Amino acid sequence: GNINFIAECHGVSERSCGLELGKAAAQPLAAGILKATRSLKPFLSTPAGAAVFNDLWRLNKAALPDVADEIEGVAEGAGVDVREAVASSLATELSYFARQSGFVNVSVGKSCSDYHSLSQPHRLSAWVHNEDAGPADVSESFLARMNVSGVERISFVYGHDVVGGWAWSVNSHGLAQSVNALFPTIMTLGIGTAWLARHVAAATSLDDAARRACGGTGRAAGGQHFNIGAIAEPDRHLMIEVDGAQCDVKSLRSAPPAADPRPPDVVVGFHANLYESDKFAGADGGASRYPSSQHRMARMAALPPPTSTHALEAIISDAADSQYPIHRSPRWPDLALTLNSVLFDVTAQSILVWGTDAPTSATQPTLHIDWHSLELTNVTRTSSHSDGRGSHNDRGILPPTNPSWPPTYSMAESTISMQCNSSGWSSAERGAAFGIVSYDWSNAKAQWAASKPMDCEERLLEQAAATKAHGAKHVFVYRNIVKALPWFSSVRAKLLDPQYAQWFLRFDASKLPSGYHVPQCAAEDATKCSPFYHDQEQTPAVPTAASPHPDGACTD
Repeated sequence: GNINFIAECHGVSERSCGLELGKAAAQPLAAGILKATRSLKPFLSTPAGAAVFNDLWRLNKAALPDVADEIEGVAEGAGVDVREAVASSLATELSYFARQSGFVNVSVGKSCSDYHSLSQPHRLSAWVHNEDAGPADVSESFLARMNVSGVERISFVYGHDVVGGWAWSVNSHGLAQSVNALFPTIMTLGIGTAWLARHVAAATSLDDAARRACGGTGRAAGGQHFNIGAIAEPDRHLMIEVDGAQCDVKSLRSAPPAADPRPPDVVVGFHANLYESDKFAGADGGASRYPSSQHRMARMAALPPPTSTHALEAIISDAADSQYPIHRSPRWPDLALTLNSVLFDVTAQSILVWGTDAPTSATQPTLHIDWHSLELTNVTRTSSHSDGRGSHNDRGILPPTNPSWPPTYSMAESTISMQCNSSGWSSAERGAAFGIVSYDWSNAKAQWAASKPMDCEERLLEQAAATKAHGAKHVFVYRNIVKALPWFSSVRAKLLDPQYAQWFLRFDASKLPSGYHVPQCAAEDATKCSPFYHDQEQTPAVPTAASPHPDGACTD
């Protein structure tokens, strides 16, 4: 998942390449599409919902037939119904119309940060991007490398978007983009955000990107913000805000206009999911609706203009605001996660990508993309203390730490409670009465075991957030550090990623065909097997005649 899984395709058409890509990335695609469409189905089953879907599909397919071909190919390759794939790719728009019809819990969103810096004296032309979403998206996203008749793109793809672009992307025309989500209060029937971002990702120049973003093929349905650079024009970046009615293109230039002999030493621009142009004043309902965006924008404004790529990395790694940091981890009140961070270095013609750890962390595996050739390689970056000893992480040792809060003789505040309600949610009010409350992963097991995919991790986070909201001082979530429990989405991502196969014990093949002490395959379906050793302790299963009441009932 995330940047650790790279799916590739080569084809003579968007459809043939999409078909190959769908087969290669079937798991994250199917999981993302299922999650995006599950909450939309009640709306889509109504006459109004079906009409909106058909209108959006017809409009988008007519405007962007190449994107439609790619989506149809991906759906076929991934073994997903094409209508569900299309609905998933239009989930942002469909969820808006669903809410207008009185349906709730149908939102699909992400939130990111971007910071640009251009300076001729410092030979700097670069920007950084944090890709922020939910923890579950780690296992439902991947890198796609596509080659259609010799034209290449590398994109970070969310499974629910089906196509790449609405995150970040680079193509063989020398253009790269990253996207900030925007949330206008009004949407129209128009080009979907994922479709438009995919369309812009294929641009051949900065001017072509602006034309595509601003309605060269039709009016956008909703909002998004593009950050675009090109190695052919290193002294110019584009920041483009879009909503259903308008488009605003802002050019950041390090070269001064001829009439101004005194340019600023450093030209910067930054964005964090709020409309900034006067043209869009109030389009998103006002900044007060988005506290994280407000905090991130304020923090970026307070930091000195960066004059190096290392300074840009420090900005995108910043967590000085403990409530709403720029580099995000899911803790109350900000439950988003930075899935990856990207440095687009136009000057060096290179792109560096980090995973969920901040770029300035002590030791960091990354990906490097040569912006000119699109050659992609794994890189390991390390740093050391000034005395040369190396950091704790360099030595593979976690530093010993005490609790970050002072000791107390208050019995309530010094008591820890390990809580679990396997049938549903635990009482947040009851949990908040203890100094520390830790939730076992079996909490709400009856609910997450029946979900597809299992969402234990997300429900634990929701439970912890609810308890924190009731005034709890310290809320923990129990994690097993020995067993790889696949109902945690972050663990499942590693189990499904071939690059991590060596992390896990395998069944001893020499014991076959006599079998093992624990079954390798599912009791209800002998074709569902895993090469990794797994026991059955507290493990959800499909009810069978031999075991009608397992410890957590699954549907398949």
